[in-house]
Amino acid sequence: MEYGLVELTEFDEIMKTYDIYKECMRDPSEKVFKSRVEKYLAEDDVKIYAFTNGEETLGVIVASIANSRMEIYGIAVAESARRHGIARWMIGTLIENNGITYVTAEITKESTDFFRKIGFEVRELEMSFNGEVNYAYECRLLLW
Repeated sequence: MEYGLVELTEFDEIMKTYDIYKECMRDPSEKVFKSRVEKYLAEDDVKIYAFTNGEETLGVIVASIANSRMEIYGIAVAESARRHGIARWMIGTLIENNGITYVTAEITKESTDFFRKIGFEVRELEMSFNGEVNYAYECRLLLW
């Protein structure tokens, strides 16, 4: 079986990744996912990749890639395929294939340990929405 990243460029093929990708969304509704996909497809520097084993999609990463920089908008791995290095491999492959020297991502609290483990600096941000305090997490990785 051949493993690898496949760039997804068609709306219908991207929508098939919803069940995996929704795990990294703050609002995991299909309506929000559809709206994001439409937005991503309209932006030249945003790329959507699926990690596949040749038969099925096991992971998805969405990132803006430009000028040696990458901003990860979302990354998710199918529950049955977690803890096998797929997310780390997807990030590393995009860094290597695109000459990336700086990576950022806004992440959830649940993913802070993963990003720290692979070398990212993680910072907690306190935000207030409608008088309610919420926390977001920003991470970055500087490569030389």
